Amino acid sequence: MVRFGGYRLQMMPTNGRLSYAKAHMEVQERMDGSLAVYYKGQCLLTRSAPPEAPVLRTRSTARFMPGASGYRNLDNLLDYLMFKAIP
Repeated sequence: MVRFGGYRLQMMPTNGRLSYAKAHMEVQERMDGSLAVYYKGQCLLTRSAPPEAPVLRTRSTARFMPGASGYRNLDNLLDYLMFKAIP
């Protein structure tokens, strides 16, 4: 992914290279406002990069871990929870 101004471009894989991570590229802004990305003199096929992932938050409750507390499957856990909820 390349950032240029407010744009984010994703380079598509080519026959010679599947990833352009840490590669030195040249970004050209053309007279019509379009952007072109070059790697070793070759113009790469690009598309708009997907938006950034949101920041992950930590859970405030315990996470269910299958098999960690004796509940081997979801049915056993649901039975336990229903039993606890009944007064």
